Amino acid sequence: MGSLPNDRRVLLLEAIADRMRDHAARGAQFVLPFENRGPEAGVTLHHPHGQIYAFPFVPSPQAKAARAFADGYSLQHELDLWGDTAIVNARAHAVGFVPPFARFPYECWLAPTARRPSLTELEPAELEDMAALIGDICRRYDRLFGRPMPYMMTLHSAPSGSEARFHFTVQFYPLLR
Repeated sequence: MGSLPNDRRVLLLEAIADRMRDHAARGAQFVLPFENRGPEAGVTLHHPHGQIYAFPFVPSPQAKAARAFADGYSLQHELDLWGDTAIVNARAHAVGFVPPFARFPYECWLAPTARRPSLTELEPAELEDMAALIGDICRRYDRLFGRPMPYMMTLHSAPSGSEARFHFTVQFYPLLR
């Protein structure tokens, strides 16, 4: 992701969004696109590769996140509270940040600055900025240890029926310490 030109990352995100719409139309309740990179991530292929899981139900972690948003949690409000101390990089329509509740060393999340429930709902400028931040974060990870950082990158859109308040995120779980 870090070595692709931004127009290719945008194209990839558009292709993923297309697949997400197709899975939703076929009745998937939750769609989880992700990319694995590196043998430490458990990959059997020696190049980064993505997959898409389409669930006929909403997995527990996503159901909990959807409930939190439905109960009033606001990622936009949290970002305002965390301020610049959490920000890794920002563009006009997207922000990269380290959430205070990170579970992995060097974990980073990306989100559109305006609340959008899904990758499929991003405006062209938001998609462009998200793609640029994905590339930036991947390059930062590679510089951190002077080698390709193994990671899992997951795209978290609203489960079916939870779109009203959900805030889409891209979440990176790097595996080196």
